[in-house]
Amino acid sequence: MDTTTEEPTTTEIEATTTAPVPSTVQPSQCLDNVEGVNRTDATLDEECGAYSGTAKCIIPNSACTTIDSTWICRCSQGYAKKNGLCTQLPSELFTSKQSSLNLLESSQPGDQVTKIDFTEVQGLYKTKPVAEIIGQDSDVFRVQTVNTEMVIIALDKDLTKPKYEIFVVVSVTADGIVIRDFRHITITVNKDSVIRKEIFIMEGTLNDSVVGLVCQSCLLFENMTQIDRDNIVTVQNDGVIITSKTINLNSIQGSTTIAYSTYVEIQQQFTSVTVANITIHIIRAEFECELPEDSVANTVVGNLKLNIPFSIDSDSEFQISGLSLTLGSVVLDYIEQIKVIKTLSISIGDYTFDTTIMINVQDVNNKSPMFIAKPYNFFTLESAYPGLIVGVVSATDPDTNSDLTYSISSPGILVINNYGIISIQSGFGTNATGYNATVSVTDGLHLVTEFVTVEIEQATTSNLRNKFVGSIPENQKTPILIETVNITNYNNYKFTDRSAYTDFSIDLNTGQVKNERGFDREKETEREFKYTIVANEKDALKCSLV
Repeated sequence: MDTTTEEPTTTEIEATTTAPVPSTVQPSQCLDNVEGVNRTDATLDEECGAYSGTAKCIIPNSACTTIDSTWICRCSQGYAKKNGLCTQLPSELFTSKQSSLNLLESSQPGDQVTKIDFTEVQGLYKTKPVAEIIGQDSDVFRVQTVNTEMVIIALDKDLTKPKYEIFVVVSVTADGIVIRDFRHITITVNKDSVIRKEIFIMEGTLNDSVVGLVCQSCLLFENMTQIDRDNIVTVQNDGVIITSKTINLNSIQGSTTIAYSTYVEIQQQFTSVTVANITIHIIRAEFECELPEDSVANTVVGNLKLNIPFSIDSDSEFQISGLSLTLGSVVLDYIEQIKVIKTLSISIGDYTFDTTIMINVQDVNNKSPMFIAKPYNFFTLESAYPGLIVGVVSATDPDTNSDLTYSISSPGILVINNYGIISIQSGFGTNATGYNATVSVTDGLHLVTEFVTVEIEQATTSNLRNKFVGSIPENQKTPILIETVNITNYNNYKFTDRSAYTDFSIDLNTGQVKNERGFDREKETEREFKYTIVANEKDALKCSLV
């Protein structure tokens, strides 16, 4: 708003008040020796009689009025009761019925246009004033009552023509009487003297790139100064706008910003009067972030720091909360997809930009480990010595950021290491035929258990106490002979540890031991393998430890 000028003019719409029109009986003179000589005079709200012989209204500006066949003293039209007297009400609310003001063409919906004061009706019970705008331009503006003596006019739509005419009508109800008045307002729209430009720059635009034009030689830039809070662009003397550095949103607003609005202001050098305002919107073509896989809807993905209205289109996969982009229907699951890539369309005014959103999904320890290659049924001999491997259990965890730890429920009998290898700690009891234990694995948060059964076979002869040592070259995948375990008069050679057959083979008759796979010294958890071999004495139903 620039100015408001009030000029009294002839009223076009008369202000009116409404109240019951009293049916008044004027009392006659009181004479001696006639009826009514001893009558009682009536005040407000008292009975006053239908003729002069009973009573009369003595309060100034009151009259005897009939209500439901009863004659009561009431204030006359245009007056209201106050402290037992009849107080005159104003006949109008506005001292001036016409005013004019100016608006800039750049005014936006929601901007305040003007405030209008009107006559306060003092000291009487009254309801909140009612205000409305009438006339052919009434839909462009809106009115709001502030208090009992003021209303505010605001812009409700964009300005599209040079002049508007509106009537503001205000109604005040006091003591049941409605006072209604109006003001005629003429609004003139002036051209904005400040040049306003809006430009869009994609993140990554190189230094010295032309990105816009303020105007074609309309400014004397040799007498101008530039205010640029982010030092993004430079306005040259001919009005051309170029980037003053390679646009990098990470350095301007941080890595969490997807889009950002800033401004450049051009001022006259000596008067500091603003000549041009340039709004700059920077949008990323690609945005990358990290979120944990258990992130839910409304988790913030990034920020859209734009200073004008905008919208997004992503098929509900994302949503807007204030100036933040948050998860919508997107589901993050590290096992299913370690990187989620989606396209986000950002609409700003008449322009739409597509930004690729890349979410690196972080694994979360939210799943339990699992034992594999079950069931665990192992075999050994009663005479097996401490340190001998009984078998191996193995577990896997879908979560990549967890370490597995094994334990076994067999104090003093069996022991298990961090690789799941179960070995004898102190041996089994005499004549034992089997042993049961429970192995557990945990990732630090989740514990899983599994049963282990060890079958113990009685040895019918003493240990032959033979020792065989073999070696194999690294990364030898084709089976080769490692060692021959051959005892005279014995055959049917077997490993007591059934898990040994995963890595090695042994010929039943010749005792030849060969590799079943290649071995990599840097990757093997064990570089030395110790196994017990049993064999049957030929033509005898007994076996021995080789």
